[in-house]
Amino acid sequence: MKAGPFQVPGMTNKKFDASQTKSIQKEKEVIVDFKEKPQKKDYFEDMDQEPLSDTKILQLEILRTQTLASVLDVFRGNKAKMDIVNVCTCFNRAVSFGTKSGQSKDSLVNIAEIKQMIQFLKNNINKMNDFSIANFLSNLAKLELLDRELIDQVVQKTIQNNIQYNEKSLAFITWALAKLKIRNEAFLELVAKRILNPVTFIIKCFH
Repeated sequence: MKAGPFQVPGMTNKKFDASQTKSIQKEKEVIVDFKEKPQKKDYFEDMDQEPLSDTKILQLEILRTQTLASVLDVFRGNKAKMDIVNVCTCFNRAVSFGTKSGQSKDSLVNIAEIKQMIQFLKNNINKMNDFSIANFLSNLAKLELLDRELIDQVVQKTIQNNIQYNEKSLAFITWALAKLKIRNEAFLELVAKRILNPVTFIIKCFH
């Protein structure tokens, strides 16, 4: 029997109204469209990613370290290839792992690799961004290394370029100065404008 206008071929005992027929046709179109479009085999297959640079690969290796010894090993074997971010991360992890393992500040400061990290970062302070500077300074404070000339240099740079410094970096630097018992009125005035005044305003709005 030939199928009628609203009958499915091969099923003579069941009829569909116009709306059901349109729904079936739409589903067929979706299936055909899905089949015709090439499906991705992998999420990253079509991503246009640049190959990782040596310094980014090193950064991943540094971030995988879990002990002071492993950080020092990575630094020792790769320091000639490291950039500021690599060295800053090494220094941060060395201080963190060293203090957590119970090493004294004096013993950490006297480790040759840590001395080299500090000297490298001091020499490149003018090339560092706000977060790297804040991180470096806070780790010097944890080791109670009071380098007044370096700190004054950092504070002046912060005051001159305060627009480029976010609140987190300013908070880190403020903590480091407090830890080292250094008071700089111009810097505190900047912090008050950038952090304390907006917070005070928000608190007033909610009371």
